[in-house]
Amino acid sequence: MQTANRVLVNSLALYINMGVTMIVTLLATRYALQALGKEAYGVYMLVANITAMLSFLNVAMAGATQRFLSFSLGACGEKKDLNEVFGASFVLHIGIATVLCLAILVLGAGGIAFLLDIPARFTQSAYVVLACMAAGVMFSVVSVPYEAAMNAHEDIYQIAIINIVDALLKLLAASGLFLFDTGRLPAYALLVMGVSAVTCLLKYGFARRHYAECRYRLRQWPPRQTMRRIVGFAGWNLVGNGASICRYQGTAIVLNAFFGVVVNAAYGIAQQINAFLLFFSNSVIRPLRPLVVKAEGGGDRKRMIRLSFSMTRLTLLMMALVVTPLYINMPFILRLWLGEYPASTIAFCRLFLLITLVLQSGMGLVTAIESEGRIKWLHLGAGLMHILPVPIGYALLQHGYAPTAILVVVLVEEVAATLLRLYLARRQTGLSARRFLFGLLLPAYGALFAAFGAAWFVAATQTEGWSRLLVSGSVHTLLVVVFFLPVLSAEERGKIAEIVRTALSKLLNRH
Repeated sequence: MQTANRVLVNSLALYINMGVTMIVTLLATRYALQALGKEAYGVYMLVANITAMLSFLNVAMAGATQRFLSFSLGACGEKKDLNEVFGASFVLHIGIATVLCLAILVLGAGGIAFLLDIPARFTQSAYVVLACMAAGVMFSVVSVPYEAAMNAHEDIYQIAIINIVDALLKLLAASGLFLFDTGRLPAYALLVMGVSAVTCLLKYGFARRHYAECRYRLRQWPPRQTMRRIVGFAGWNLVGNGASICRYQGTAIVLNAFFGVVVNAAYGIAQQINAFLLFFSNSVIRPLRPLVVKAEGGGDRKRMIRLSFSMTRLTLLMMALVVTPLYINMPFILRLWLGEYPASTIAFCRLFLLITLVLQSGMGLVTAIESEGRIKWLHLGAGLMHILPVPIGYALLQHGYAPTAILVVVLVEEVAATLLRLYLARRQTGLSARRFLFGLLLPAYGALFAAFGAAWFVAATQTEGWSRLLVSGSVHTLLVVVFFLPVLSAEERGKIAEIVRTALSKLLNRH
């Protein structure tokens, strides 16, 4: 399949995946909240946050595996290199799965017993949830090398299909809770763990069948040099990703210490909104990420930088289309989605919208730096920044500030981290900081703010409801598309025009 056709197929599959998964996950969250209640759902989300804090090593290794597989395919595609990279990744992930499972069980149990504010009647259920999540993390870790191989080979549409199956099974698990009169919290944890096992088997089966390097056997021990390269890359990736996860999950623990599990329920709902946005953004840039790394692997630095700029433009454009309608209509959307919801949920959700928008401004920069390979200062600098909001937020809450104060600190810190990424991309890859800042970022935000102001004005003239959502969303979408056209490069506008002409031509020929 040609590169352009593959990107198109992958993009369409991811958009379908995104739409189905978002709708299904919204329903699953609603059913879980209704079936469990605010306190039990808060307990579930709190334990999930603890598990996420302890599983950040897996996130780092996932990025390292995909990068080296994509780089090897771009450089030469030698079967021997691919086998060595996958073998090293597989061995490392087996070790990571074992260590993480033990760490989650031991440290998580200590947290439940001595650190977290959990009502006594939920204590035993919290231990069951912890054990199920530890097993679920094991399944997720073991599946990482196989999903990374699917990404590197650009068979992303298959990942989309598996993600849809995963989401539908989780919806089935949430809706099935109403069949239980008691013990709904541990039952939910067991069902979600079973879904993780099924998803792992699906990724394993596809990758083993289609990629020779994935038919790895433990007796084929990989070279130490390859393992050191992956561990070295993942080590710095670990710092940045670990700090990012600690930022959000540490925030959950701080909120729990001051306000209890009901606020954790509100924060957990806001994190669901954040997860949707990140999933949406990842659906946009995922088909481009392997191309950026392969361009660098093939020695084409100019193309790598050009693709990084395109990734940033496309991400901001797509994020702009969803952030404003969600921000303006958040109370209506939450009532439509959840019915009743905890206090502070609206403010948490709106702040996460802004944080995610700023975060996506630097994703093209991050991909460019990771493609080049020297990621020490990227993750060390940004990692140190990511840790700061937790102690600063704790101090603010101690002085009587509202729960949302800690997320305001996260927003300010994310702006500073984006500027750091821009400086490092300029120094390490030769990317033009002036062109990125004044030719891309500022015009893009100018277009977004102009469209936001118009949509807010229109929304203010209407009563909250479907009409306001549709009208303000339509006005905002139209203005964003118009205002973003000057931000796009001539090549990008030409490709968009070509796609539109092709689509119209096919449509007219059918009739």
